[in-house]
Amino acid sequence: MRRRLGWLAVALVLVAGGLAGCGDDDDGDDGGGSGSGGDATTTEASGSGGGGGNEAITSYCDKVQELVDKGEELRSDPTNSDLQGEIEELSTELASEAADLAAEAPSFDADDAAQFQECQTQLSSAGG
Repeated sequence: MRRRLGWLAVALVLVAGGLAGCGDDDDGDDGGGSGSGGDATTTEASGSGGGGGNEAITSYCDKVQELVDKGEELRSDPTNSDLQGEIEELSTELASEAADLAAEAPSFDADDAAQFQECQTQLSSAGG
């Protein structure tokens, strides 16, 4: 089970990181906007910072931290089947969110891209 979750995390990181890396080009298209109001004024005080104003990335990173914490807890009690189920469910949710965020990656500003990459790195190092 542990090995399966590790490979799931690695696959998640590779897919999302690859897509995010392909879309990170600074066009300087800061004007215009999509009407979503995602400028610096949307940055709310949410937890440990990170500088990005993208609430979806902040939520994703919080869930990554939750998964890392649950993984550490599972290492101390590998027979906890309830925790294994929670980890599988959270991993599936994170995979979906990572794919959605990777599709949005071309619109990330530098802070959002850095925050997303940091979370991907955290997930990758926890996976194995």
